[in-house]
Amino acid sequence: AAARPAPVCVDIAADDSDGEVLEAPAEPEPIRVDSSEYRVWVRRALPPEFITGWWVCEDGDEQFREDEPGDWMMYRDPSLGVPYWYNAQTEEWFYATTTG
Repeated sequence: AAARPAPVCVDIAADDSDGEVLEAPAEPEPIRVDSSEYRVWVRRALPPEFITGWWVCEDGDEQFREDEPGDWMMYRDPSLGVPYWYNAQTEEWFYATTTG
C-alpha cells in the first residue's frame, strides 16, 4: 500500500485562492533543568491563549502553571541575572532557563 500524503494546512481566512500552503508553527522545545533537590523539571508550552508555561517535575509528583504557581515564586539570581523558581514550603529551587 502506498504511504498516505501529509495533510495540507491552508489558512482559510487568508485564502486568496492562489494555492498557498501554510505550515503550522513549530511547538517550542521543552526546557529541562535540574533543581536543588536533584529533580528534573520540564517547562512545556501551553496553547497560545494561556500565554504562559507549564512546569512538570519528571518524577510525576508536582506541576504548576506560571500564571498560577501556587507555592512557587519567581525570583532573579543577582549574580547571573537569570530567573529562577523557588518554593518556600519545600525550599526547592531551579533556574527557569538552561543558562543557570
